[in-house]
Amino acid sequence: MRTFENSKIRNKYWQVIVDGTQLYTFNDRHCEHCLKREHKDKESGQVVRTEYYHVVLEAKLVINGNIVISIATEFVENESPEVKKQDCELNAFYRLANKLKRHFPRLPICLGMDSLYAADPVFNLCKEYNWRYIIRFKDGSIPSVAKEFHVLKNMEPAQVQSQTEGDITKTYRYVTKIAYASHELNIVECAQSNMEYPFVFVTDLPVSKRNCEQIVSDGRRRWKIENEGFNAQKNHGPGLEHMFSENYNAMKNHYFLIQIGHMIAQFLEAGLRCLTALAKMPAFQLFVNMNEAFRTLLLTEADFASVGAQKQYRLR
Repeated sequence: MRTFENSKIRNKYWQVIVDGTQLYTFNDRHCEHCLKREHKDKESGQVVRTEYYHVVLEAKLVINGNIVISIATEFVENESPEVKKQDCELNAFYRLANKLKRHFPRLPICLGMDSLYAADPVFNLCKEYNWRYIIRFKDGSIPSVAKEFHVLKNMEPAQVQSQTEGDITKTYRYVTKIAYASHELNIVECAQSNMEYPFVFVTDLPVSKRNCEQIVSDGRRRWKIENEGFNAQKNHGPGLEHMFSENYNAMKNHYFLIQIGHMIAQFLEAGLRCLTALAKMPAFQLFVNMNEAFRTLLLTEADFASVGAQKQYRLR
């Protein structure tokens, strides 16, 4: 069943958004894999506090615009306390990307990421794996590209368009084929009248006046991993930041169980939304009716056959 076909970017690429989150923080070293952050006094430069913490990098598949499910995980962790250079999110990304390619070798992917990943090694990896990308872009990411974009973005009127919705005006500007290393980058900017700073994205997807708005919309979807993903897991039940065990492997297993549980919950909630729409009744009335059906109706052989029928979902 191709239930999620309409989730694809340009009817071809599955959007995989990548982001990291901090799980636990300690005043003392928790284990040999802890990352370390030193806080220094601004005047003396002396270390006044040392913080130990754990971070995870997650790749989540976006389907139907509002469901984000984990498909790959990589923990940012030191091999030992004696490492000269500790692990970081960018290094973890290369391990995560290798894992994604190994498990989904034929999946057409478009990565959504923050400005940390706007870098030549990431572009090279995407080209090697035949992936596309829409990455948040800041002037400090690649200064030479940013400078060229700001010089060119107002020179071609055909590449500027505005639209007003209520009291908000959005102005889109884009520049294509900016040379950088061995790549040709396309930059899209969306400035909103009610926001101080614009949204800017770098992509290797073709950009035109017809699709620049969609590029921004697809790029902004990266916040799904923070809102429907990590935020829901931390603040709406699963207790992602609650430390159920001090054992490092148990902590990891707890994280994976939360990802599995959250995935199942999202599918159940999406199914419930479909049921309430079909039944044309609010969710509470549907539950009342289901409860009454369980109380008064007997299951038939046809019901058992329907439940036992095999179903298959494919992401092509």
